[in-house]
Amino acid sequence: MSNPPPNHLGLPKTQKAVVCPGPGQPWELIDDFPVPTPGPHDVLIKVIAVGLCGGDGVLRTGGMPGLNYPVVAGHEIVGRVAALGSDVEQFSGTSIWKWTIGQRVGVGWNAGRCQKCYYCRAGNPQGCGMVAHATALTRDGGLAEYMVAHFTALVPYPDELSPLQAPLLCAGLTCFNSLRHTRAKPGDSALIIGCGGLGHVAISLTRAMGLRPIVLSRTEAKRKYAMELGAEAFIASQAWPATQDEPEDPLTKEIIRVADSPFGCSGPGGVNIVLQTAPEEETLRRVTGALAMVGTWPTRADLDHFFT
Repeated sequence: MSNPPPNHLGLPKTQKAVVCPGPGQPWELIDDFPVPTPGPHDVLIKVIAVGLCGGDGVLRTGGMPGLNYPVVAGHEIVGRVAALGSDVEQFSGTSIWKWTIGQRVGVGWNAGRCQKCYYCRAGNPQGCGMVAHATALTRDGGLAEYMVAHFTALVPYPDELSPLQAPLLCAGLTCFNSLRHTRAKPGDSALIIGCGGLGHVAISLTRAMGLRPIVLSRTEAKRKYAMELGAEAFIASQAWPATQDEPEDPLTKEIIRVADSPFGCSGPGGVNIVLQTAPEEETLRRVTGALAMVGTWPTRADLDHFFT
């Protein structure tokens, strides 16, 4: 272990942390887990709040390549900067990553970026090779009192926003980045398939971006919740079962009707973009629409080859 930088002195040597010892093993609360020392390009963070994501369950199953056990869970973290690595300040003066002791920050699954590769220069850092180093995967996460993160993995977190309300550094960033890549514009209709951990965030984001969120869920159970979040319409797929007597799929017809009803449109119709937050193969789009695969898919899926 390297010598700690001067501003790391005075911090505790041990902490409480929730650790997964190995695949198939239960979580363990460890009272004397070492407080990590930040490397030259790292920031030490005192954790305030952590969101739990479905991806944390993968730690126990071992279903992700590159897992380093034992590993601390949690990749949706809000905290305050407690110490800076020896080289962080020199980078901070010439980049957007200007961190100071006590500043409130957020950390997600992405453990940093190189700032030099094609993907980083194109504004798509999720393709950077540094993504192979992931929070709570190859690096310990934030379900602890302290954690370290590469200085490019942090985002500023406004003090006026409660850390308990929005530690959404996985679901929030996942939905936002997916929407960004669709190039949707205000007034476009967005079919959000699913109203769970990702879907409920997608409703709020699409509404804030001036889109028309239409939610597709299996049952009526989440209608009130979806409408309160800002959905323009809610469709329960079980209410529109396919029958042999119907030449056209009733669910498809209903989605087209809802998407086009404000404009009195006729013709093939459909929605401008589809946000697939749940593994359903029933997708719909305009010929010039976009499909954003936001959630994970447990099996293969067939898509229309004319999709653009």
